[in-house]
Amino acid sequence: MGHFEAVQRQFIAHLRDPEGAPAAGMPAERAKVYESLIYGNIDSVLRSGFPVLRGLDDDARWHQRVRAFLREHRCTPAEFHRVAGCFVDFVHAHPRAVPDDWPFLAELAHYEWVEMALAIAPDQVDWQAAADDANETEWVMSPLAAVLAYCAPVHSIGPGVLPEMAPQPETFLAVRRNRHDGVQFMQLNALTYQLLAWMRGNDEATVTEAVEAFCEALPALAEPLRAQAPGLIAHLRDSDVLVPRHAVRRLPVFPEARPEQRLPAMRDGLLG
Repeated sequence: MGHFEAVQRQFIAHLRDPEGAPAAGMPAERAKVYESLIYGNIDSVLRSGFPVLRGLDDDARWHQRVRAFLREHRCTPAEFHRVAGCFVDFVHAHPRAVPDDWPFLAELAHYEWVEMALAIAPDQVDWQAAADDANETEWVMSPLAAVLAYCAPVHSIGPGVLPEMAPQPETFLAVRRNRHDGVQFMQLNALTYQLLAWMRGNDEATVTEAVEAFCEALPALAEPLRAQAPGLIAHLRDSDVLVPRHAVRRLPVFPEARPEQRLPAMRDGLLG
């Protein structure tokens, strides 16, 4: 390693941890300018991306959280617009970065990030085409929907509302961007969650095929499932969780197109 590269690495280490690493010979006043810019930009992204979490933390705790993220995590990929997703990875990888942290921290951060990821995702649904064909029969999962399961009721957390963690996932949500570009959530029962999660894992499957697959797998429930299916399908259609197959645009998408996969339990197949 050359001298210049060594100086660069030392300076970067200082920007990550000003109290733990010297500024490689740079005057303190100048180093402070760079340090403030880096911290301010990261702080701004996290504040806007995780407003509920920021509302739970007092100023000192939030500063400790941002500083720990800067010091301990390496973003991959490193593009600035993916900082929020890297923060989700950080809270999963470092659950004790802030002492006595919220037990639901990882799930709350993931849920807030999902909402943001869907808000900025490429528009993969032709909503005009979806509205034009009222007789469509092939309804598939919207690529702008995420199907999620949590041990905490993340959608209701806020100052003064600090729930306990359930031992098993019992909060099931579909978060989607609708035809009006609004990001909304809807609560699901366990069976509907499993149905939609199966569809998410079988992208070409229609909801009718999903219902039939579940009826075959659960013959004791086949009759009530088939009886309830029309109403459920209508509700999911009206909520823009399901969209006509012909309205789905096959666009190149960025990695966050499948936001549920960032939650390690889902990535490992434990909840899907």
